[in-house]
Amino acid sequence: MINMREIFIIGTIHGKYTPKEELQKILEDLEPDQVLVELTGVPSLEMKARQIYAEELVFAYHWAKDRGLEVGTFDVDSQHSYFIKGKGPNDQEYKKLMENQQSIIEKHSWKEFNNETVNNLLNDPLLPLLFNMDNENQREKIMLENIKKLMIENDRIVIVTGAGHLQFFESNLPEAKIPLRTKIPDKSGQ
Repeated sequence: MINMREIFIIGTIHGKYTPKEELQKILEDLEPDQVLVELTGVPSLEMKARQIYAEELVFAYHWAKDRGLEVGTFDVDSQHSYFIKGKGPNDQEYKKLMENQQSIIEKHSWKEFNNETVNNLLNDPLLPLLFNMDNENQREKIMLENIKKLMIENDRIVIVTGAGHLQFFESNLPEAKIPLRTKIPDKSGQ
């Protein structure tokens, strides 16, 4: 039997930057059989209200669930901190990083961050001063393992993740397509 699995990755920008209507249109155009979302566990509306999870990820999860699609979550424990010991959100470097990133994000559509050149604009020199990049790399490896365990065999799979993970997933899931870089194909491949 020929493997007919198709994998698509959609990179989002967390917060108010990924409009649900636009994400929904992309999901509808891709016609997935399975949606895998960068969340830990099953998101509840209470968690969304408390902003524990990025709103667009919760939306994608419930969009798939409401349509009776296979759905799964692949992130690691959200309680784990990736800050370097002694660093945190109150540090001046962190505040400067957030200002820098927000300035970049506000100059582009969230969809543009699916393009490698635009995505690379978020690689701020402050990141390694604040975050343990080895821990973040380990997190991405675990997310990849979780995705591979969850993927169904011969269907269309859409992975919804923060745009910051696109390059990692693209290099480790070489068969995956990033549809916001190209025209979204229908199920016949057209």
